[in-house]
Amino acid sequence: MKKTKEQCQRYDDTSKFGGNRKKALERDRYMCLSCGMTREEHKKKWNRDITVDHIDGKGINSKDKNNKLSNLQTLCLSCHGKKDSVNIKHNPKRGEDHCNAKLTENDVLEIREQYLSYKYGGIVKMARKYKVSGNTILEVVKRETWRHI
Repeated sequence: MKKTKEQCQRYDDTSKFGGNRKKALERDRYMCLSCGMTREEHKKKWNRDITVDHIDGKGINSKDKNNKLSNLQTLCLSCHGKKDSVNIKHNPKRGEDHCNAKLTENDVLEIREQYLSYKYGGIVKMARKYKVSGNTILEVVKRETWRHI
């Protein structure tokens, strides 16, 4: 049986944020703490909900998550991406794996090769194939987030 949107949201809140996602959004008045974008503006611009970030960088891919409310902040996709890009550039242990995208080194090479040869069928199609955002695909191509290999 397929889960409803509300069931998925509750699961995500519990599994990814220890039940504190909604509390962080409420505390931050549903707006990006960096640029001030509201939740409504975010939904209009990116067609998805505003994000909640783990300040210490130990979020979705970390085994030892710190889901305390004091470690969570509301950010728009743009500001969240900028923060994660800075963390990745200064953390060589992360290598080619973006903290949210879970791309392998081979995925990165494939994406760059397809993009350069115009065999990718569009950013959206490629993003769906690799289960990442279009912005992630562009970051891979521009080599802004991933190390040069």
